[in-house]
Amino acid sequence: MSDVTSDQVANAGRVLKHTAFVHRRTAIRPASDTEAKQIAIVWARMFARYKLELPELLEAVERRAIKFSDAPEPGEIVQWAREVRQEWASRAQAQPEQRAIHEAKIDRKIADYAGGFGLKLDGPMRPETTS
Repeated sequence: MSDVTSDQVANAGRVLKHTAFVHRRTAIRPASDTEAKQIAIVWARMFARYKLELPELLEAVERRAIKFSDAPEPGEIVQWAREVRQEWASRAQAQPEQRAIHEAKIDRKIADYAGGFGLKLDGPMRPETTS
C-alpha cells in the first residue's frame, strides 16, 4: 500500500460501495473485509495514476450506470471519471473567476517546478489573453 495513501484507499472503498448501491444486481461483492480492502488498494492505485478525486469517481459510476446496466470494471470508472473531470474543467474555464483560479494554480506549479532548478520566476507564465 506504500504507493497510495490510506485516504486514497478509503475513497476507493467508497467508490466500491457506491458501485454496489448503483448496480445492486451485478456489482462485485467482497467475501470479507480483507478482500474488500485488497480490492480497494488495487482500485486506489488505478485512480491515483490520474489523481482522480472522489466526486469525479462517484459521478463517473452514476453516469455510466445510466448507459450500462452491468457494474463497471475499475478501468471503466477511470475512463468515465476522466471525462467528468474534463467536462467540469471546461465548464469552469467558461467562468472568468474560475479560469483565474485555475491559471493561478498552473502558475504556482510552474514556479514550484522552476524553483527545483534554482530558477526564480515572477508573474504569470503565459501572455495575457482577452476574452
